Amino acid sequence: MAVVSGVMLMTAAALWRSLAVPALVRFPTDVDQHPRYEGTFTLFVDPATALPLDTPSTAALSIDRSVQGVPGESTGERVLVRETIAYAVEGSGPVEQIHQYVMDRRTGANVDDPAAWAFEPSNQLDRSGAYWVAMPRSSDGAVPVTMFKDEIGTTFVARPTGSTEDVNGLRLVEFAGSGTAQPLTDAYLTDLATDMPVPRSLSFDELKPLLLAAGVPVDAALEALVRVASPDDLAALATMTGQPIALEYVDTFSGRTLVEPDTGAIVDVSSVVEQVGARPAPDALPPLLDVLDRYRSEPAVTAVIEALDRLAGQPIPVFEYRYAQTGASVAEIASWVGEQRDRLVLAERTIPLVAAVTGAALVVLGAGAWSWRAWRSRR
Repeated sequence: MAVVSGVMLMTAAALWRSLAVPALVRFPTDVDQHPRYEGTFTLFVDPATALPLDTPSTAALSIDRSVQGVPGESTGERVLVRETIAYAVEGSGPVEQIHQYVMDRRTGANVDDPAAWAFEPSNQLDRSGAYWVAMPRSSDGAVPVTMFKDEIGTTFVARPTGSTEDVNGLRLVEFAGSGTAQPLTDAYLTDLATDMPVPRSLSFDELKPLLLAAGVPVDAALEALVRVASPDDLAALATMTGQPIALEYVDTFSGRTLVEPDTGAIVDVSSVVEQVGARPAPDALPPLLDVLDRYRSEPAVTAVIEALDRLAGQPIPVFEYRYAQTGASVAEIASWVGEQRDRLVLAERTIPLVAAVTGAALVVLGAGAWSWRAWRSRR
């Protein structure tokens, strides 16, 4: 009886791991978390005039983020998560963004689904294979993770730093991610324009102060060109500078996050620096550069060409966020993640381990009793 019971328990442990665990260990459809972040918001350009500020304006910033599952629109395999972000800058009202994700409940990865969008329902996104709301389970800090950023409409890589931190009894691993001068999506720019001016183009006279502030010696180059350029090239320059110059807005960002490996839950986000900058659109520069290139022998013209090249990687700053998650918010998230981890460990490790160990003990006990009775019979 002991041997039979032990074999049954060991078989049950194997079946539990292969059948029950995949069915039970999934991203919860009723997730409802509200992390909070605080920091500063800095303006480098006057929104009313598009002129660079002599001294950047800095104000306190608070961000309230809501991450909520939608059980009625989720299934056993997929979970729909709605993210609402409210930015509040000191002296102005809150600005709200809404994003919606559809994720594989077993892996936490995003999947392609019409219900996945950013900023507005019409802006559907295919984030399949990338992560955002959570990291993959078993994120032990050994493998980089592909993350999706809605503002740029594409992915970046969060890389393990090798650091760990203990928070509320949880061992968390650290990841760091960054991106340089990534073009912003039209959807994000449209969303920004509802609260602050985001001109898609400027006249040469409007753009000139920004270029001068960015170290582009426009006046010196114009003086040199008036002296040495051919009449045809001067006429071409006059035509170019008389038309609106299209702008491209880009995002440069960096930040760190602490992740609980067993659940993949993001517990703490810190050291976030995100700067939106502007530069002439790529297709606006080649005709101008073709003319300037013919007069590279002029030092001022060479300086303009080099400065315009630098703008590709160092755009004119427009505004910047700096923030980190508050300590109270980290503690609250860690408490919830600890509960989720305990349930996961119970289902994935404790139950099958207890069943397997008990089964093995019964088999050994039964086999020992059988051998003892056989020995007594021979005696």
